[in-house]
Amino acid sequence: MIKMLQSISVRERVMLGAFIIVMLLIWGSSLLDRWETTGDELSDVRKEVKQQKIWIDSEPMFQAQLNDTMAGLDTVEMMDANELTAFVDSYAREHQLKHEMSNPTVKSGKIYTRSTIRVTLRNISLKSLIEFQLQVNAKQPYISMDALALAANRADPRLLNARISLTALMVNPIESSESI
Repeated sequence: MIKMLQSISVRERVMLGAFIIVMLLIWGSSLLDRWETTGDELSDVRKEVKQQKIWIDSEPMFQAQLNDTMAGLDTVEMMDANELTAFVDSYAREHQLKHEMSNPTVKSGKIYTRSTIRVTLRNISLKSLIEFQLQVNAKQPYISMDALALAANRADPRLLNARISLTALMVNPIESSESI
């Protein structure tokens, strides 16, 4: 290696030295960027760990709030997808309303199960629609009306066509030994 360096001209040695210095600067810059990125990620992780520690330390408070809330809920009034469908169907038949329902969409989670159906009421009077709304409101917080779209019947402007999205929540039983 030394013989090779002695055999090249001074200009070539300077160029080789400059090349090596530039490569070392590029490598050092890359290391510095990685160091800064790693430091930023480490800072973010530390913040997340502090946040998680706060949540974990607050678990008894959350458990007490959950128990208080669960004590205030009536499990008999809660509805799953079938009961929600039966509620709408029986109300519509009882009040002789023309209706169509979609298949229920069910999303199950660890805490609760959410069932959603879309109901179309055809040729319904405003009075009947308000009565239906009051019936749904009487079942809150177990049923909610998420969306309501109204269109007038062109043949008889006194009647409406209503598309309604109803959601029912059923809180899943939580064992007292289970953590949130």
